[in-house]
Amino acid sequence: MSTKNTRRSTAIARKKLMKLLSYSPLFDFIIAVWHVDRMQADRPEAAKFFKNLPREAITSNQRSEHFIHKWLLESLLTTHFTTKPSTWKANKRFRILQVNHWGVIAELMNLIHRIEEGESAVTLNETDIMVELHRIAQRQFPWQRGFAVKSMFHRSLRVYRTPETIKRFQEDKGIAFDDFVKLGVLYWAALKKSPFVKADLSFNAIGIDDATRNKFLSHISDTPQSASQHASQFLQSRIAYRPSRLRTHPIVDLENDLGRLFVAPLVDLVFLRVTQGLFFDFVKHNDLKEIIASRFVDYCIELFKKGQCNFDLLHELEYKKGKRSIKSPDFFLVQQGIVSAAIECKARRMSHQAQFGEDPTEQSKSGFDEIAKGMTQLWRYLADADQDFLPAQIKPNAQTRLVLLTYDTWMEASYGIQPEVTARANKLADGKNIPLEFRRPIIFVTVQDLEHLVARGDSDQILSALDGQLTEKYKEWSVPGVFDDLYGKIEPKDLFTNENFREVVPWFS
Repeated sequence: MSTKNTRRSTAIARKKLMKLLSYSPLFDFIIAVWHVDRMQADRPEAAKFFKNLPREAITSNQRSEHFIHKWLLESLLTTHFTTKPSTWKANKRFRILQVNHWGVIAELMNLIHRIEEGESAVTLNETDIMVELHRIAQRQFPWQRGFAVKSMFHRSLRVYRTPETIKRFQEDKGIAFDDFVKLGVLYWAALKKSPFVKADLSFNAIGIDDATRNKFLSHISDTPQSASQHASQFLQSRIAYRPSRLRTHPIVDLENDLGRLFVAPLVDLVFLRVTQGLFFDFVKHNDLKEIIASRFVDYCIELFKKGQCNFDLLHELEYKKGKRSIKSPDFFLVQQGIVSAAIECKARRMSHQAQFGEDPTEQSKSGFDEIAKGMTQLWRYLADADQDFLPAQIKPNAQTRLVLLTYDTWMEASYGIQPEVTARANKLADGKNIPLEFRRPIIFVTVQDLEHLVARGDSDQILSALDGQLTEKYKEWSVPGVFDDLYGKIEPKDLFTNENFREVVPWFS
């Protein structure tokens, strides 16, 4: 199809989608989305909401042709926020879209999918198709992994719950950090069972008063009007990559015939907001960044201690280079006195532009520059070792692996990103006079990857999976994918006990 015809077809689909959404009251639409989400997750009885529903649609199998992907529902909700509702006109029939008919849901999904494909076809060219793979991965992989995950809960509280962040949270939001997280989990649990709760839902029985509840809701919920204003700023962006208000405010505050209600169309985003989404509460505070980064390193080291591996773990060391003090990589995996891997950690989270920008490495330049800096720090470690600046216990050899371990998925499916970031790292290395022979390939690992490895593998298996990513066969694979291909689907070990949880979640039971 020619570009002209593609634009025309996309415009027709967009017009039809907006028209259909204008006939759908927001409350009705959110309730329908909730039932789709729950029906294809953990509540198959939610299928009773829909008429003419094919049996095959009652599935949690993400590979099923009848499965509706959550990222499409999220985009559809964002689009609905910017759609002006249809109003009654004299002598004209007023239409309301019957969103409890499965055929209507299917049609909405088909339309938004057609719009996304059309916009991609007229936007992309051969030079940025690889960057598009990065955007697709950033959009889809997190939903595929899931948000309501025990490891995410523990990790987030280990990293973001410190004496300093607890104090700052109270000062900024007027609510205790632990109460905020506790209420988030309670609302998530309640909204998994029902698409809405009333404004007067009481938590007095567990020691949380109504004022605290209301303060929590003021930070985590949003009105349709406010959500619309936010979404309207991004109408020129491709529909697939518009920022979702539900990531920061996953609960919608609505007035209805039943009174004031709080609804959560994609309820797992509530859990995400009070775990990994705690990042939003601290991102503006530069003085907390180093504290959070240090906690991230501690958490990664703790993972290795909890697993089945037998590495000796050495922490960062300082060494002298002339009159300067230099910090080594953050920690080391050592076997029989030999450094198997040097690991540099980066706790920085990705901005929306880093994930979905048309030119991510430029639009989030400081973020990707930090990744490039991490690569350079690992290369400098090799170069300084060659000049005998390093303490003997952390000296590398020819087999020492260089690992950049990130909290976020900076380099996941980074086919179009990695060459640019590597070029920046090489430019930094040139400025530091690091010889080319020390610029070994870097293994990129996310903290989720690391959790996958240490919950399943011993030391040799973990190292083999890391090595695999540098081979031709596995060069575009994630490290967990390499591990599973090498060793099959191994049942994961539960790394953290209830006692571990109570250390960071005092109210955990």
